[in-house]
Amino acid sequence: MHEMDNETRKSLIAGHMTEIMQLLNLDLADDSLMETPHRIAKMYVDEIFSGLDYANFPKITLIENKMKVDEMVTVRDITLTSTCEHHFVTIDGKATVAYIPKDSVIGLSKINRIVQFFAQRPQVQENFINV
Repeated sequence: MHEMDNETRKSLIAGHMTEIMQLLNLDLADDSLMETPHRIAKMYVDEIFSGLDYANFPKITLIENKMKVDEMVTVRDITLTSTCEHHFVTIDGKATVAYIPKDSVIGLSKINRIVQFFAQRPQVQENFINV
């Protein structure tokens, strides 16, 4: 991926989206379409593909495993939305994450945030399950 700031990335995406919409004979002078290329660019960079930028990885604080938990910790039914890399359409799913703590544990809400981070990128479902 090219290294560039997000504003430049959004500007370039908006330009390409404008071209695509023109090729589809959409009226970009129409009030409802006028800002669509910019809205799509912002959505791609700041939202649905934000997991491509590791600067967005959630802050995780490990907690000392004072209770010496040594059994599997499982978080089930984490709702996620991702994007199919073949057609750029939505993938909806649920994830289950399990781990066996050692010296530290992670807060359960942090596991959800990590799943959301990895969901926010184009991918095939089969690859996402191996993250």
